Amino acid sequence: MDHFGQVVDHRTFKTFESNRESLKFAAISCLDDSFELEQKRQWLDVKEQKPDILFLMGDNVYLRKKSSLNSPLSRDDIWQRYAETRKKLDLFFWSELTPVVATWDDNDFGGDDATNPSKD
Repeated sequence: MDHFGQVVDHRTFKTFESNRESLKFAAISCLDDSFELEQKRQWLDVKEQKPDILFLMGDNVYLRKKSSLNSPLSRDDIWQRYAETRKKLDLFFWSELTPVVATWDDNDFGGDDATNPSKD
């Protein structure tokens, strides 16, 4: 609710039922938010499949999209990129939110192969 008492967002959260006999999941990576049209189509496809759980398997945020590969990123820079990505991807605006398990990869921390800067 906003400061006037008006509802500004209403979503439900679907819990993960681990005792089910079958499980429908989606394994997802490379959530490059610069491909907006492609992301919209892909998330619509995922949503229509009604997965029980989503596995985000890395490259969930491309931190280096708006900064130089050679300059260090501050905590604020990192926070800003995560917030920007979350504002663009339809997954985070579904009316029924799906449980997510996520891990990080190179682009979630910096650039491609960020653990080996000599390869950039």
